[in-house]
Amino acid sequence: MGVKSALKSLMLALLIGLPALTVQAQPLSSQCITAPKRTLPCPNLIYTSVTLAQQVKIICLCKSDKHSLLKLFSETDSAQSRVALRKMLSQHNMTRQELLTLTRKIPL
Repeated sequence: MGVKSALKSLMLALLIGLPALTVQAQPLSSQCITAPKRTLPCPNLIYTSVTLAQQVKIICLCKSDKHSLLKLFSETDSAQSRVALRKMLSQHNMTRQELLTLTRKIPL
């Protein structure tokens, strides 16, 4: 009888707690940095902490986008690349150097 009531209590706690976990995880996906041309979901997200404006944040990056992101920094002659980079910096509230450093940290 004690095991059954313990299982019922555990199930109830999970049912109550799971929606709270889902709500907390949703804003994290908006912090994911992906290449502007990405149309499919990222197959390999990497989560890392970074200090931005004296505040530690968790950022996720798509591992397979490393080359595309670095290419944005090198293609300074392309207006499309400059606009995509500015948009990404604004969206994630980062400086150019912060994003470049973060991108370089992605293992291949």
